[in-house]
Amino acid sequence: GSIGFELWERVGGGDGMYNVVDWSNNRYVYNSSQFAGGFGRLDMLTNERGGSRYNRPQGEEQLRWNWLSPIVVSPHNADVIYLGSSVVLRSSYRTENWEEISPDLTTNDPAKIRGTGSIQYCTIVSLDESPIVAGLLWVGTDDGNVWVSKDTGANWTQLNDNITGNPGYWVSRVEPSNHNPAVAYVSYTGYRRDDFRPFLYKTDDYGETWTDISAGLPNASINVVREDHKNPNLLFVGNEIGVWVSVDGGGSWHKMKGDMPTAPVHDIKLHARESDLVVGTHGRGIFITDISWMQELSEENLSHDVHLFGVETAVRQLT
Repeated sequence: GSIGFELWERVGGGDGMYNVVDWSNNRYVYNSSQFAGGFGRLDMLTNERGGSRYNRPQGEEQLRWNWLSPIVVSPHNADVIYLGSSVVLRSSYRTENWEEISPDLTTNDPAKIRGTGSIQYCTIVSLDESPIVAGLLWVGTDDGNVWVSKDTGANWTQLNDNITGNPGYWVSRVEPSNHNPAVAYVSYTGYRRDDFRPFLYKTDDYGETWTDISAGLPNASINVVREDHKNPNLLFVGNEIGVWVSVDGGGSWHKMKGDMPTAPVHDIKLHARESDLVVGTHGRGIFITDISWMQELSEENLSHDVHLFGVETAVRQLT
C-alpha cells in the first residue's frame, strides 16, 4: 500500500543529500545538505540532533566539499564514520570527533577549484570501505583520481595510471566487492564533458591492473555500479537511461525492462536480507524489484533445459 504522510519523519534540510542509516540499530541517521553544510546525526528515537562538522583552524587552508559529500558508516564498526571532502575524514565515535586520515586526494588544481558559480571542484565524490576487510578504503574524485588505502589511511596508492583507457573524468562510483577484498569496480562519467560513452573497469588485485567491462553497455553515462551480495558475477549498472544487469561478471550486459521507465538512475542499493534491488531515479522516484531469481543464475543453471528457482516465503494476512 501507499506510505501515508503521517509516517514520514523530517531528517534534515537544505537540498537534502546523503542520508545514511546506522545499520547496527536503525536508530541514527547521518544527513548532509550541499557541501556537507548541515552535516550531523539525528537520533530517530529521541529526535535529538548531534555530531559536528569538521573545520580546520582559522588561517589554514580550508577543506573543499562536493555538493554531494559521501558519508560511510563502517560495515565493521557502526561507531566509525567516514566523510569525504578534499581529504578523507574519520570519526571514531558517531561524528563526535574527527581526524584527517589522508592528504588532499584531488588534483588540487587552482584553475578548477572554484568551478563556476557556487560549485566547488576538486573534491571526493565516491568513498567506501571494503565490507570484508576493515580499513581497506577506496576513493574517487570529481577530477579523475582513484585511490586505495589498505591501512585506514596511513598510506594511500594512486591508481590512475594503472587504468588503461582512463578518461580522467568525474569518478561516479568506486564499488568494493562483497566477496573478494582485492576486487573493486570503478565507473567514470563524461556527462559534464558531453561525452556519453560508458566507462567501467574492474580490478582483482587491489588496483594494480584493471579490465574494461563496459562492452555491451549503451552510450549513456554511468552513475553507479553495484555487485550482488550473494552472486559475485551478478552486477548492476545505473546510467542515464535505466538499469543494466550482467550475470557473467561484466562479460555481457542486458537492459532491465518490465515497467521500469527510461529515466536517469542516480543510485542503486541491494537489500541483502530481502534480495531486492532498490533504484533511485532523477524525477521518477524509487523502484524496487526482487532479484532472488537472478542470484541463482550461473553457467551451470543456464545450460540446463529447465531450472526450478527457489520460491520466496510469503506471509498471508487475514483481515
